[in-house]
Amino acid sequence: MPESEILKTFSKLHVAPPGISRLMVIRFSEAITPRLADRLRYLLTIQQTVRPLLYAYDETDFILWISTNDQDAHHERLQFDAFIQSFRQMLAERFNYTNFISASSEVFTGVQSIPERYEETGIVLRLKDAFPFELSTVTRYERLGLFQLLPIFSERLRRRTVRLEEIERLRSYDEKHAASLCETLEWFLHYDGNVKQVASHLHVHPNTILYRMRRIEEEAGIRMESLPERALLYLYLKADRYPL
Repeated sequence: MPESEILKTFSKLHVAPPGISRLMVIRFSEAITPRLADRLRYLLTIQQTVRPLLYAYDETDFILWISTNDQDAHHERLQFDAFIQSFRQMLAERFNYTNFISASSEVFTGVQSIPERYEETGIVLRLKDAFPFELSTVTRYERLGLFQLLPIFSERLRRRTVRLEEIERLRSYDEKHAASLCETLEWFLHYDGNVKQVASHLHVHPNTILYRMRRIEEEAGIRMESLPERALLYLYLKADRYPL
């Protein structure tokens, strides 16, 4: 449908078209009942941070098209993050709902890119499901960072158009010796080389991490001397967990 026709529909509904807006999906662990849908709509009416343009629900997903009425991108992000925090808090405190995840698209203008923006929310949801620890604080698509590349990278890996021999050697070593070198490298990269944080996450002594990193260099020749190399290693290690 042409954008002009969509804007006419807005006019008939007496809804002002947004300047910049986002799509958002709140996914619950069970199907949304009419009672829950009413509660969600009620919370939308009492909050004053964003302007709900349209909303609907489908099985476990409550789908929102919202605008903050702020044309400044930085302020828009701050308002949206404030909305997410307060909406979560109200759902928990008023109705005792805590078992859900939320995702949002990038900010956009107009209406023609809505299908692409909706796909972004799906990517965020799939990634959060696959990486609940790494992405526990992420809602906005643009905050995925390197994880934005994971769907494409995972597809290339499935088609065997990319292969890192260094990681495959580590996997063979782990399997042969019941070791954890790949896991150690993954979290070493995640915590940007902070040995204490890696050790705390893996529940081992920091000296154990240092020993494993030496073994990683000896067995696979991995030195991680540049950001592009570290990013490629990180994506490769994470790719197996992304559902295609």
